[in-house]
Amino acid sequence: CVRGRVKYKQGIAMKHASKSLSKSARNTAKLVAGGAIATASSQTLNAALVVWDGTPFTLTGDASDNIPIQGYNSILNVQTAAKNTSTKTNASATLIGLGGAGLAFEDSGNTVDATTGFSSSLSLVDGEHYYGFSLPNGDTPLYGWLSATTANLNGTSSMPTFTLTGYAYDDTGAAIVIPEPSAMTMALLAGSAVLWRRRNRAADTAA
Repeated sequence: CVRGRVKYKQGIAMKHASKSLSKSARNTAKLVAGGAIATASSQTLNAALVVWDGTPFTLTGDASDNIPIQGYNSILNVQTAAKNTSTKTNASATLIGLGGAGLAFEDSGNTVDATTGFSSSLSLVDGEHYYGFSLPNGDTPLYGWLSATTANLNGTSSMPTFTLTGYAYDDTGAAIVIPEPSAMTMALLAGSAVLWRRRNRAADTAA
Protein backbone atom coordinates (compact mmCIF):
# COMPACT_ATOMS: atom_id res chain seq x y z
CA CYS A 1 0.00 0.00 0.00
CA VAL A 2 1.06 3.65 -0.35
CA ARG A 3 1.41 4.16 3.40
CA GLY A 4 3.67 1.14 3.70
CA ARG A 5 5.92 2.33 0.88
CA VAL A 6 6.22 5.79 2.46
CA LYS A 7 7.23 4.30 5.85
CA TYR A 8 9.74 2.03 4.09
CA LYS A 9 11.35 4.98 2.27
CA GLN A 10 11.44 7.01 5.50
CA GLY A 11 13.17 4.13 7.26
CA ILE A 12 15.78 3.86 4.51
CA ALA A 13 16.42 7.63 4.66
CA MET A 14 16.83 7.57 8.43
CA LYS A 15 19.22 4.61 8.16
CA HIS A 16 21.41 6.47 5.65
CA ALA A 17 21.34 9.62 7.80
CA SER A 18 22.39 7.60 10.84
CA LYS A 19 25.29 6.03 8.94
CA SER A 20 26.39 9.44 7.68
CA LEU A 21 26.29 10.89 11.20
CA SER A 22 28.23 7.95 12.61
CA LYS A 23 30.88 8.33 9.91
CA SER A 24 31.18 12.03 10.71
CA ALA A 25 31.58 11.26 14.41
CA ARG A 26 34.25 8.65 13.65
CA ASN A 27 36.15 11.09 11.46
CA THR A 28 36.01 13.74 14.20
CA ALA A 29 37.34 11.21 16.71
CA LYS A 30 40.20 10.36 14.35
CA LEU A 31 41.09 14.04 14.03
CA VAL A 32 41.20 14.49 17.80
CA ALA A 33 43.26 11.30 18.27
CA GLY A 34 45.68 12.56 15.63
CA GLY A 35 46.34 15.74 17.55
CA ALA A 36 43.99 18.00 15.56
CA ILE A 37 42.27 19.87 18.38
CA ALA A 38 40.71 23.25 19.05
CA THR A 39 42.76 25.42 21.39
CA ALA A 40 39.91 27.87 21.87
CA SER A 41 36.35 28.40 20.67
CA SER A 42 37.62 30.73 17.92
CA GLN A 43 39.86 28.02 16.45
CA THR A 44 38.68 25.04 14.41
CA LEU A 45 40.22 21.56 14.24
CA ASN A 46 43.81 22.18 13.21
CA ALA A 47 46.15 19.36 12.17
CA ALA A 48 49.12 21.78 12.25
CA LEU A 49 49.23 21.80 16.06
CA VAL A 50 52.07 19.98 17.82
CA VAL A 51 50.95 19.11 21.35
CA TRP A 52 52.57 17.74 24.51
CA ASP A 53 52.66 13.94 24.43
CA GLY A 54 52.54 13.63 28.22
CA THR A 55 56.26 13.03 28.78
CA PRO A 56 56.86 14.08 32.43
CA PHE A 57 59.14 17.04 33.09
CA THR A 58 59.87 18.21 36.65
CA LEU A 59 62.81 20.05 38.24
CA THR A 60 63.44 20.30 41.98
CA GLY A 61 66.09 22.08 44.01
CA ASP A 62 69.26 23.25 42.23
CA ALA A 63 68.70 22.04 38.67
CA SER A 64 68.77 23.03 35.00
CA ASP A 65 67.27 21.20 32.02
CA ASN A 66 65.63 21.78 28.63
CA ILE A 67 61.91 21.21 28.20
CA PRO A 68 61.41 18.34 25.68
CA ILE A 69 59.41 20.27 23.08
CA GLN A 70 58.83 17.98 20.08
CA GLY A 71 61.19 19.09 17.32
CA TYR A 72 62.84 21.66 19.62
CA ASN A 73 64.38 19.72 22.50
CA SER A 74 67.11 22.28 23.24
CA ILE A 75 65.34 25.61 22.90
CA LEU A 76 63.45 26.29 26.18
CA ASN A 77 65.48 25.91 29.36
CA VAL A 78 64.35 25.89 32.99
CA GLN A 79 66.64 26.70 35.92
CA THR A 80 65.64 26.25 39.56
CA ALA A 81 67.78 27.40 42.48
CA ALA A 82 67.32 26.40 46.11
CA LYS A 83 67.16 28.96 48.88
CA ASN A 84 70.63 29.98 50.06
CA THR A 85 70.64 30.89 53.72
CA SER A 86 74.24 32.12 53.75
CA THR A 87 73.60 34.70 51.03
CA LYS A 88 69.95 35.19 52.06
CA THR A 89 68.80 34.41 48.51
CA ASN A 90 65.29 33.02 48.13
CA ALA A 91 64.48 29.98 46.00
CA SER A 92 63.87 30.84 42.35
CA ALA A 93 62.82 29.44 38.99
CA THR A 94 63.67 30.93 35.61
CA LEU A 95 62.41 30.08 32.13
CA ILE A 96 65.01 30.86 29.44
CA GLY A 97 64.73 31.00 25.66
CA LEU A 98 67.80 29.65 23.84
CA GLY A 99 68.89 30.14 20.24
CA GLY A 100 66.61 33.12 19.65
CA ALA A 101 63.46 31.70 21.27
CA GLY A 102 61.17 34.28 22.90
CA LEU A 103 59.00 34.06 26.03
CA ALA A 104 56.09 36.01 27.49
CA PHE A 105 53.69 35.83 30.44
CA GLU A 106 50.19 35.05 29.16
CA ASP A 107 46.64 34.09 30.23
CA SER A 108 44.09 31.67 28.77
CA GLY A 109 42.27 33.23 25.82
CA ASN A 110 45.25 35.36 24.75
CA THR A 111 46.68 35.10 21.24
CA VAL A 112 50.39 34.46 20.75
CA ASP A 113 51.73 35.92 17.49
CA ALA A 114 54.21 38.40 16.02
CA THR A 115 52.73 41.24 18.11
CA THR A 116 53.46 39.50 21.44
CA GLY A 117 56.09 41.19 23.57
CA PHE A 118 58.67 38.41 23.92
CA SER A 119 61.77 38.44 26.11
CA SER A 120 64.69 36.04 26.43
CA SER A 121 63.90 34.95 30.02
CA LEU A 122 61.17 35.05 32.66
CA SER A 123 61.45 34.95 36.45
CA LEU A 124 58.63 32.66 37.58
CA VAL A 125 56.31 32.87 40.59
CA ASP A 126 54.35 30.26 42.54
CA GLY A 127 51.23 28.73 41.00
CA GLU A 128 50.10 27.36 37.64
CA HIS A 129 50.63 29.80 34.80
CA TYR A 130 50.61 30.07 30.99
CA TYR A 131 53.58 31.29 28.96
CA GLY A 132 53.67 32.20 25.30
CA PHE A 133 56.74 31.34 23.23
CA SER A 134 58.22 31.81 19.78
CA LEU A 135 60.52 29.26 18.18
CA PRO A 136 63.17 30.21 15.59
CA ASN A 137 62.24 28.85 12.17
CA GLY A 138 64.04 30.79 9.45
CA ASP A 139 61.97 33.77 8.35
CA THR A 140 58.77 32.34 9.87
CA PRO A 141 58.87 31.94 13.67
CA LEU A 142 56.53 29.37 15.18
CA TYR A 143 54.20 30.43 17.99
CA GLY A 144 53.02 28.37 20.93
CA TRP A 145 52.20 28.24 24.63
CA LEU A 146 53.14 26.14 27.60
CA SER A 147 51.63 25.73 31.05
CA ALA A 148 53.55 24.85 34.20
CA THR A 149 53.21 24.76 37.95
CA THR A 150 55.91 26.27 40.15
CA ALA A 151 56.03 25.89 43.93
CA ASN A 152 58.11 26.82 46.98
CA LEU A 153 59.31 30.15 45.63
CA ASN A 154 57.89 32.17 48.53
CA GLY A 155 61.11 32.31 50.51
CA THR A 156 60.09 29.89 53.26
CA SER A 157 61.24 26.70 51.48
CA SER A 158 64.62 25.65 50.17
CA MET A 159 63.29 23.30 47.43
CA PRO A 160 61.69 25.06 44.45
CA THR A 161 59.79 22.86 41.98
CA PHE A 162 58.86 23.34 38.31
CA THR A 163 56.41 20.90 36.67
CA LEU A 164 55.34 21.07 33.02
CA THR A 165 51.58 20.58 32.58
CA GLY A 166 51.16 21.14 28.84
CA TYR A 167 52.26 22.85 25.63
CA ALA A 168 51.30 23.30 21.99
CA TYR A 169 52.61 25.18 18.98
CA ASP A 170 51.51 25.67 15.38
CA ASP A 171 54.11 24.35 12.93
CA THR A 172 52.91 26.61 10.09
CA GLY A 173 53.84 29.90 11.76
CA ALA A 174 50.20 30.84 12.37
CA ALA A 175 49.07 32.60 15.54
CA ILE A 176 47.85 30.37 18.37
CA VAL A 177 45.25 31.00 21.07
CA ILE A 178 46.02 29.86 24.61
CA PRO A 179 43.19 27.48 25.56
CA GLU A 180 40.80 27.43 28.45
CA PRO A 181 41.54 24.59 30.93
CA SER A 182 38.89 22.29 29.38
CA ALA A 183 40.39 22.70 25.90
CA MET A 184 43.87 22.06 27.30
CA THR A 185 42.61 18.74 28.72
CA MET A 186 41.54 17.79 25.17
CA ALA A 187 45.03 18.69 23.94
CA LEU A 188 46.70 16.44 26.50
CA LEU A 189 44.35 13.55 25.70
CA ALA A 190 45.05 13.97 21.99
CA GLY A 191 48.80 14.04 22.59
CA SER A 192 48.58 10.87 24.69
CA ALA A 193 46.60 9.17 21.93
CA VAL A 194 49.27 10.08 19.37
CA LEU A 195 52.03 8.71 21.62
CA TRP A 196 50.06 5.47 22.16
CA ARG A 197 49.57 5.02 18.41
CA ARG A 198 53.27 5.63 17.69
CA ARG A 199 54.34 3.11 20.31
CA ASN A 200 51.96 0.50 18.93
CA ARG A 201 53.26 1.05 15.41
CA ALA A 202 56.84 0.72 16.63
CA ALA A 203 55.95 -2.52 18.44
CA ASP A 204 54.24 -3.91 15.32
CA THR A 205 57.27 -3.03 13.20
CA ALA A 206 59.65 -4.69 15.66
CA ALA A 207 57.51 -7.84 15.70
